[in-house]
This record gives sequence, C-alpha cells and structure tokens, in this order.
Amino acid sequence: MKDDSPDSLASYQIPQRFLPQAGEVIDNYRIIKILGEGTFGIVYKVEEVTSGDVFALKLLKLWSIAYEEERRLVLQRFDLEYKTGLIESDYLVCSRGCGRAKGNPYILMEFCPGGDLRKAGDSGLSAERLYRAGIEILLGLRDLHDNGKIHRDLKPDNVLLDEKGRAKLTDFGISGHKNVRMTKRNLFGQPQEVFGTYAYMPPEQLKPRDATKLPATDIYSFGVLIFELLTGKLPFGPLKTESDLGEYVSRVNTSRWDDIRTLRPDIDHSWARVIEKCLQPDYRKRYASVLEILNDLGVEPGADLPEPEPGKTDFALQVKQGEDSGRIYNLEELKRSKGTARFLVGRNDEEEAIFNDVDIRETPPDGKNYYISRKQATIEHDPSTGRWYLRDGQWAREERTWKNSLNGSFVNSYRAGEEGYPLNPGDIITLGETTLKVTFV
Repeated sequence: MKDDSPDSLASYQIPQRFLPQAGEVIDNYRIIKILGEGTFGIVYKVEEVTSGDVFALKLLKLWSIAYEEERRLVLQRFDLEYKTGLIESDYLVCSRGCGRAKGNPYILMEFCPGGDLRKAGDSGLSAERLYRAGIEILLGLRDLHDNGKIHRDLKPDNVLLDEKGRAKLTDFGISGHKNVRMTKRNLFGQPQEVFGTYAYMPPEQLKPRDATKLPATDIYSFGVLIFELLTGKLPFGPLKTESDLGEYVSRVNTSRWDDIRTLRPDIDHSWARVIEKCLQPDYRKRYASVLEILNDLGVEPGADLPEPEPGKTDFALQVKQGEDSGRIYNLEELKRSKGTARFLVGRNDEEEAIFNDVDIRETPPDGKNYYISRKQATIEHDPSTGRWYLRDGQWAREERTWKNSLNGSFVNSYRAGEEGYPLNPGDIITLGETTLKVTFV
C-alpha cells in the first residue's frame, strides 16, 4: 500500500483507465480472481506477494465516472466505507489498508470465504443457524450504532460469512451519506437491485425531506432481512418489478405484513415478536436500539456505560458522522470559557448573523434545502444534579417563544422535546444526518 493516511481516499487525483486481471499485481497484492463487479467498482480476491496472506481488494473505477463533481461525491462515499471499516468489531468486515492505483483508490479488506448471506440462505440454513446469524447481525449493528454510524443498506447481500461462518456486515458506502437515498445503483450494485433495495427501506427513508436517519432505520431493515431468510419471502408481498412497488409500499404503510407464524410454523415465539416490532411503519413503535432487541431475545445486552479514562473527565460531544467528522466540542471547556451552562446547537448563517456554540456544518445536496436548522437544539447543564440535557429547538428572543427544529433532535432514537433529554456517556445524538457521540476528553 502506497498511501494509508486517514484522508487519502477523499482527496482527488486525476485517474487513468485501469482494469487489472488475474495474475497482475496492485502494489504488493497479486490478483487471484474477480469476486464481483458493479457500476463503479470491482472486488478482487488477492494475496500479498511476500506473506501469501489473502484479502479482498475493492477498487473504485474512478476513471469510469465522467464528471469531476460526481467523482468527488463518490470519493467521499468510498472514504466513508474505509473509515467505517476501521471500527474494531468481530461483526463488521474490517478495513486492512488503502491505497491508489493509477489515481483509482482501493480498500484492502479481510476476506470472507463464506460468501454473502443471501447465497448461503438459498443453499439452505437451519432455523437455529439463521437465529445465530441474526444475533451476529445485531451485534454488528450495535457496534456501528455505538460509533454513531447507520448502515442504511442492510440486506442479505451485505452480510458476509467469514472462515468460521460468522456473519459480518459490509458495504458501508452509503452509511449516513447525503443524496443517495433513492439511487438505482449503489456503489458496487447492479441496476436490477433497485426494487429489492426498496424492500428493506422503512417508510421514513422513502420520504425525500426526511433526512434524520436513526438506528430505527436499520432495525426495520433487519426485520425485513430476517423475515426473508426464515420464510424465503418478503414480509409485504412480492417486489420484483415497478408495478409491484405501489402495492408493496401501501402494505408497508398500513402494517399489512404476512403472518410469519403461518409461513414458518416452527418459528421461535421470541423471534416472531421481535420481527413484528421491527416492521412497524412508525419508527416510534419500533425498537429504539439494538440492545432492546438483544434483551428481548435473552442475549447479554452489552457493557455498562463507560467511565472516564484517567485524565479524561470533561464531558464532550464528538462528531462521528457528518461534514466535521472527528471534531470534538468540549462542553466543560465551553462552560469555563463562556461563563454559561447553556449552549446553542445548529447551523451557522453569517448572512442572518446566527452563530451557534456547537456549529453543525452542512452542505445541502440540492444547494438550498438544509436538514439542520439554524436553531436546531440547546444543551444545558443542571448544577443541582450535575447532568447535561439536550433540548430540541431554541428560544426565539424576537418572538419571545420557544421554536422547535425542522426535523427534530434525537438521543438514541428518542426524540428530545423542549423539556430536555438527559445525556449519558456513550449516547448518540442525531441531528439530520449528523451524529455526535457523548464522550469524555
């Protein structure tokens, strides 16, 4: 690998046409065979020349994209996929490095010899094996969500099986990314996948103005995925052509899924209840977190809330997903410097002289419609309890009234109201498509 710095994939270089074949070498990796090819990318099975270790190498065919502006957008998605793969988890396909070949970036990833879950399911898996795969998928979602990431394209094709048969999530290329909600081709997908992908989208994801993507988005997709694997059918009927779409969406919106107990009489009752709650069209009626699902399935929900590390005692917010990814807002430091315990959160607007203490940067995909309000939220510290609270909206002094945000402010999928929602270390705050994790610094 010639370049593995964190920002290497997002930077733009003029690419050359490059389609290597079996036997050729990319940097120090010899191509064994092609695993799959899509619109903008190609995935190879490769081996390191010196060690013989086997990996998967995903090469972005940047040269095949005609316009530089579109190339830059795709580069952002590719960079997002690489960085998401750096999350330490036994249930996510891990990024092992990255580089460029003639201006075309690539990601080196762990190789999963078991293929994807759809193919494995078609070949026949027992209910017990599918339940285990379901738990492993939930653990992968837990690790994503704990790091402020939403997958947004969860389906059997994006779950791989490693050498131990363990299910791992992959293809993070549209996780939390703008302007890719209804594309007919994902980064490495084929055009005919469009209707199949719709099958896993919750109702709120189909609304162009609804930009807030919560863990409940992935939870709905999980319900569809596990229903399909257990029954061989989609929960709301067939969806193979455009003519099926209207009826399918209507059934989704009116909670008319097929009874899984009829299609699969031997289904475990706990799983049947979980699937039905995941499929609720109203996200407020679904599970708010993966931990709730694991709890209902009797699985250990995870570790306690993190305690501050030695020397790290300041309460802070870190942008995990958004244009300022990695930026940290030290709330204790703000409190000391400003002499106040109330901070404004939102999108700055210099023309209107609106400035926030926690300024959330956002470039609207259409150039005009923002998803973050200029007066999005308020964070307050209560000295009597020592707790921090997030309130949706801000006080409008001119109108002498409290004004809520356009799309809402959420903590762990729960909507924060005017009264305030208490914050704990490890919580995920979602504002539009930006997520911030509550942490210590």
